[in-house]
Amino acid sequence: MLEEKLHAVEEKWISNQIGRDTYDRWSSTYNTEIFTIKGYIERYNRDQSYGYKILKKHLHQLGDMKTIYNHSNTIEKRVLVSKVFDSNLYYKNGIYRTPTIVPVLACNELIMKEKGLLEIDKKRDFPEKIPSSGAGGICIASIRRLYSISYVELNSYSPNYSPLLIID
Repeated sequence: MLEEKLHAVEEKWISNQIGRDTYDRWSSTYNTEIFTIKGYIERYNRDQSYGYKILKKHLHQLGDMKTIYNHSNTIEKRVLVSKVFDSNLYYKNGIYRTPTIVPVLACNELIMKEKGLLEIDKKRDFPEKIPSSGAGGICIASIRRLYSISYVELNSYSPNYSPLLIID
């Protein structure tokens, strides 16, 4: 479709129906779109088995927040903390505090409060549903909703690559 449009623009220019400026603008636009689409096709046609092997090997670590945090660089750590606490984490009177926390991780609220690690300063309403912890289930089971996982291009993988989450 785009190649047909490009061909039509070329024919119009050859037959002097359009000027040089118009031809340059439209041929540039169509060539850029064609190049971009061909790049997508090439990227998605690559063998992605290596990426899936890495994902399968480290999938069990997805729920291990300590491992994820420890293997992250400074920027990834900052993004993780920002996502979990909705950019509302602050330090006051010797303890970290926040008015918000991701509901998936709220099941550890009492433990963090007892250990003096975190206080959630939020007005409590009656919860719509019982938090999934203890006998009701494991709160980490729905951790996958917290992240959208994407991996760096396959050609950037190396044997020393540690699969870290890239949080969108």
